[in-house]
Amino acid sequence: MPNLRTTLSHIWHALISGGRFVCAVWAEASKVPLLSFRMNIVMHGTPGPFALADTSILQGALSNAGFTSISIL
Repeated sequence: MPNLRTTLSHIWHALISGGRFVCAVWAEASKVPLLSFRMNIVMHGTPGPFALADTSILQGALSNAGFTSISIL
């Protein structure tokens, strides 16, 4: 997704009142070495599947989009 903030904002606005949004993200690249090596070649420095491994980034992005009661497991 090229613009995380816009994407999450659209999702938040599309939810019905009381609706929930669930997502799954990759752990940091060091925990998936076979995939991370290949993705580094393909992505050429652009955000890839490991961009949200830092839970503080995900928490902030969800909060900025309007989500509340955020639980990251």
